[in-house]
Amino acid sequence: GQASRNSIEIWLKNDAPQRLTEDDKAAFDSKQFFTQFTILILILVAMTFFRALAFLLVSTRAARNMFNQLTHNIMYSKMAFFDKTPVGRIINRVSQDVWAIDEQLPLYSFIFFEYFTYLLSLIHI
Repeated sequence: GQASRNSIEIWLKNDAPQRLTEDDKAAFDSKQFFTQFTILILILVAMTFFRALAFLLVSTRAARNMFNQLTHNIMYSKMAFFDKTPVGRIINRVSQDVWAIDEQLPLYSFIFFEYFTYLLSLIHI
């Protein structure tokens, strides 16, 4: 995603019509320019879609694994735990944890990886 965004910016910086000399402007083909620009934008959209899809699949698998682990730990807890802890508190805590796993973890992970790839692209440019 970030690489394709950077390549579009570099391409626009180097091939934009306002940077052309008078001789180059006469030979400038606007149809070819906009065709190349459209192709680059479509590549960016496709890469963004597949990145989001991959992230969705990975985060769903991680949430499922964490939920299974949480359920397993509750089911195999000692009876003393259930004697001391009210069922409502257990359900409330589990629902909060599942909400955090399902909603917050993917969001903050996505933001982290977005900024991380942006940082890497800044270092390489």
